[in-house]
Amino acid sequence: MKYLVTWKSIAFPDMDLQTCVEADNADAAQAKAEAEVSEDFKDVYYVDYVKEAQKYE
Repeated sequence: MKYLVTWKSIAFPDMDLQTCVEADNADAAQAKAEAEVSEDFKDVYYVDYVKEAQKYE
């Protein structure tokens, strides 16, 4: 399944970023997203929420 991971900026609350990852569940998606970014990125952003991406066919 694909999950949409929303990252929230610590310094600028209105500057959210979103990434999409494939995983078995939301917890695994968050762990995968956090593993794919640098420590410098995580100094500025944190995962706000994870939700299943909608399929468009």
